[in-house]
Amino acid sequence: MPKHLRIPSLTLFLLAGAAGYGLVRTFREAGPADNGGGLPPGNAGGSEMVTTKKTVSPSAGARGGGTAFAEAKDFLMRLDAAKLEDLPALWASLGSGKEGEESEESGAPWPHLRRLMVMERWAELDAPGALEFAKSQKETDTKAMVTGVFSVWGTADPKAAMAVLKEEKDRAFLAAEVVGWLRSVSGDPAALIRHASQLSWVDVSGLKKNDFLEQVSQDFLETLQAAEPAGLKQLAAWMPPWFAEMLEALDWRKSLRDAPDQALAKLESMPLTKDKLADLLSALEPLAKTRPERVADLLTQLADRPGEELWNYDSWQGGQRKLLETLITTLGPQQPERLGELLAKTKGNIAGAEILLDTLLRSHPAAALRAAPGLGNIDQLGEIMLAPPPEMDAGTALELVRDAPASYYRDKILDRALLDLNRRSPEEAKAWMENLPEGEVRESARLTLELASAPSETRLLERFGHQLSMEAGNPDETATKRLQLLTAMAGADDPQGIREKVSVWPAGPARDISLGMLATQTATRDDPLKAIQWAGSLPEESQRAAAYEGAAKGWTQTDPVAASEWVAALPEGTVREAAVGAFAVEITKRDPEAGLQWASTLANPDDRLRRLREVTEIWKTQDAPAAAEAVRDFPGLSDTDRTALLQSLK
Repeated sequence: MPKHLRIPSLTLFLLAGAAGYGLVRTFREAGPADNGGGLPPGNAGGSEMVTTKKTVSPSAGARGGGTAFAEAKDFLMRLDAAKLEDLPALWASLGSGKEGEESEESGAPWPHLRRLMVMERWAELDAPGALEFAKSQKETDTKAMVTGVFSVWGTADPKAAMAVLKEEKDRAFLAAEVVGWLRSVSGDPAALIRHASQLSWVDVSGLKKNDFLEQVSQDFLETLQAAEPAGLKQLAAWMPPWFAEMLEALDWRKSLRDAPDQALAKLESMPLTKDKLADLLSALEPLAKTRPERVADLLTQLADRPGEELWNYDSWQGGQRKLLETLITTLGPQQPERLGELLAKTKGNIAGAEILLDTLLRSHPAAALRAAPGLGNIDQLGEIMLAPPPEMDAGTALELVRDAPASYYRDKILDRALLDLNRRSPEEAKAWMENLPEGEVRESARLTLELASAPSETRLLERFGHQLSMEAGNPDETATKRLQLLTAMAGADDPQGIREKVSVWPAGPARDISLGMLATQTATRDDPLKAIQWAGSLPEESQRAAAYEGAAKGWTQTDPVAASEWVAALPEGTVREAAVGAFAVEITKRDPEAGLQWASTLANPDDRLRRLREVTEIWKTQDAPAAAEAVRDFPGLSDTDRTALLQSLK
């Protein structure tokens, strides 16, 4: 289940037994109680709880409040009693927002799950009609609706469902139908093999691995492998190539448990694709707890292979991230330099690895600083502001960094601790610096105190901001990052004062960059609504657009569902375009398809193409083939945009 989604309490109650689809049927059989009792049976299929709940579509509006359980129970009772002729009107009411109110208790919207429930009920009464209606919808969750129809149809009338599936011409719908077809029997290994065998007559090459695993978990596949090994291998013959790789990974996972040394040796020489590597890394986490040095040796060897992006943290999934977290807590305290060597191989999101290292700082601070040089000497980290743990006083922090090896991480802790001491006692801070032996630590401390005795961060920001304002054109990347960092530092101490100062800067890119940074900072650290209120109070449209863009970025980082509803409800115009563009780029890090759809709705052709390029560039780092396929198949792109994006993805 996507981590960025907040699921209401009743939804969790439903999902606990329904495993994502079949929600209505399972709930009716269990019978809800006012106290939330009557839980349905456990997940017979062994798969994780899943839902295709996403952020709202670009056409959706804001939601109101309500009581989650009471509203949901009333809705389910009406749905259960609905006849076939009642369902179109019930569906229409969801689209109008009458059924899509937000729960005050949970803060999570319901429209997607309710649409799914209506579609499953429709499939019970008239599956062909439900499928035709689902395909006619143009929402972001249309494919999920098709999957829901087939999860019901494959159980009620598998022969008729398969006949329709064989005739499907649309590859996107075919993949959704195949997932629903498998989902309908995923709790029974033998039945799943029988169902899947019929896919030999269907071209399922478009079925994506993630769509499949949302419905059939790897744990269940291991159960299936033990119960029906011959059938599973037969299934691999007509599934896409990734399925055979997944089975190979399952075999390797079993050998890792039975004979770990032989399994690790095999992995060192095994040809690996990115997907196969992801499957194998996820299986290493238990071994990292008991033999971290051996796992570290293996990862180093794999990371040194040409072309392997082993430590691209941004693209890691749950199992892989857990492996890195385990290594930091097991290898870090005993062999911090060894951990640093691994971190030095990070490709992509260094800030992500730095956040993990911060957890080690809290338990083993000296070890964390000895591992920190592996992160590199980063000049700027945007909004991430490193600091000693709150419970660590300035004196302890300064003694900690005295003998630590040079790293950006060490210098940030030194800055914070020494500035804190300088605010309380400038004489004591100066004496501490002068008592250091000659060397880089003393020089770093001297520079810190020089900054403290020079104009304040606010004055530094104003001077640099006005300097950029006087220059023609947009600031380069280095200047932009420096301006963002100075804005964040000054805004942390005096947000209201800095907002007032920046808002009266001369119009131009520098002012807009700082306004956006302040709005992002307020939205992520304080309150998104406060950021929006301030943005709306700015006098010029260009100011409001820059601040709304920053607010959208910050809110999407903390609550993408709420952010999507807010930007969807904004009136047309420049301000909305800025907010939608920022939301599209930020949500792409979690849901690339949603990012592509949102960016494609922008009205200004230049802004639209710019945001589409940003979206596809992010997607390209995660899964380049999937990004290219999406751009080719997405109906919302103009021919001009599609051609430009495909060219940039080559």
